Amino acid sequence: MTVFRSAKSTATMIVMGVLVIALPIPIIFAAFEEEFGSIIVPFIIVVLIEAFFISMVLDTKYIVDGEILFYRSGPIRGKIDISKIRKIEENNSFVKYSTFKPGLSNRGFVIHFNTFDDIFISPENKEAFVTLLLQINPGIQVC
Repeated sequence: MTVFRSAKSTATMIVMGVLVIALPIPIIFAAFEEEFGSIIVPFIIVVLIEAFFISMVLDTKYIVDGEILFYRSGPIRGKIDISKIRKIEENNSFVKYSTFKPGLSNRGFVIHFNTFDDIFISPENKEAFVTLLLQINPGIQVC
């Protein structure tokens, strides 16, 4: 089993940090003006959203175990059969043309698998990641 952490771009970390800091501000101001019972539902929603963002930052990684590529980004998890990967495209642009993006950087890969599925991921060690996938499935086209 090999674990690859997600690369983290400065822009993504700034956006996540601003959201984590800014989201509770309206709740804090409302708490001073109203009873806590009236803001309990918005408070719980904000806490859940913040927990989601923090878990993404702390737990975004890609695991190659046997012939399966597992991806995790906070509570979002899935797996890809490496033998079904058709193509790996490097994508360093800000715009991503991928259906699903469990990556914390704008520099990474779009992995095309099955017939029409794709995913954007951003491992820190890109070369080792691609090399490992090619050892398992030498038929992968790398662009």
